[in-house]
Amino acid sequence: MEDPLSRLFVPHLSRDWRRHAARAGRALEPALGRVMERAAAGLGGETPPPEELLPHLARLLPESRDEEDLPAVLQRLRIEDLSLAWACLRGDAEAVVEIERQYFHVVDAALGQIPDAAAQAAEIKQQLRDRLFVAPGQDGRPRIAQYSGRGDIRSWLRVAAIRCALNHLQRQGREVALSDEALAGLAAPGQDAELDLLKRRYRAEFKRAFEGALAALSSRDRNLLRYHYLERLNIDQIGAIHEVHRTTVARWLARTRETLLSETRRLLMEQLRIERGEFESIMRLIESQLDASIARFLDTIGPDDQGDRSR
Repeated sequence: MEDPLSRLFVPHLSRDWRRHAARAGRALEPALGRVMERAAAGLGGETPPPEELLPHLARLLPESRDEEDLPAVLQRLRIEDLSLAWACLRGDAEAVVEIERQYFHVVDAALGQIPDAAAQAAEIKQQLRDRLFVAPGQDGRPRIAQYSGRGDIRSWLRVAAIRCALNHLQRQGREVALSDEALAGLAAPGQDAELDLLKRRYRAEFKRAFEGALAALSSRDRNLLRYHYLERLNIDQIGAIHEVHRTTVARWLARTRETLLSETRRLLMEQLRIERGEFESIMRLIESQLDASIARFLDTIGPDDQGDRSR
């Protein structure tokens, strides 16, 4: 008997997930059937083309673990939200309107926590729309392509809105007083305790790339990360060390994390010769676990010279 949905899905999986698919056997096809039903529910009853949605979903799956059951993983994903994000990625104007109708109240609430942003909410929201639905990101696609369905899309949009607001206000040279709740949205740590990638086939390549990216940071940036991730200082304590406002520290941390991730991407790309979809899956995993990786790697090296703490 032919399994048409599996034929559309499995070829786009990473090698590890293909093994999980083989292990699932005939249970995979009905699991994918349920995925399509949930996707249709997310799109108001309209069934999306499986030849387009299922490859997209396959490329978004995180790095696998030996004990994972693929049908169970698919069941845990927020397929309804993921299908709506996928429709936006295809340029479906109705899906964009629906995303805003259902979820942009979260964006309004996030901007409301930032006084200077609240006064410019309309402009910032337009910039956010452009980032999410139009402008290409590092992978050449709008940022809505990065939503993987593993977490609540409301939280994902909230983080995107806060980052967009901070970037906008930073370009204006403003110091922003953020609430603790808003600042917490900048981190976006991953859900797992350990970085699966370090246990898998790219352990050595990731280690070289990440160590190289850390080494490329200034000693002051490495010490900033050390204060935050190893010494567990909060942003007020770090601000006191540098004699700057707490929101400046928040921007420094966000900027340093982004620099570290970008350089890791560059160095890893130089080492790996794999399909683009698999590489982007690895990068999504690295980004989701970046905080744990920073702490792990910093703990293996000594502190830098802390004599110059100026910026």
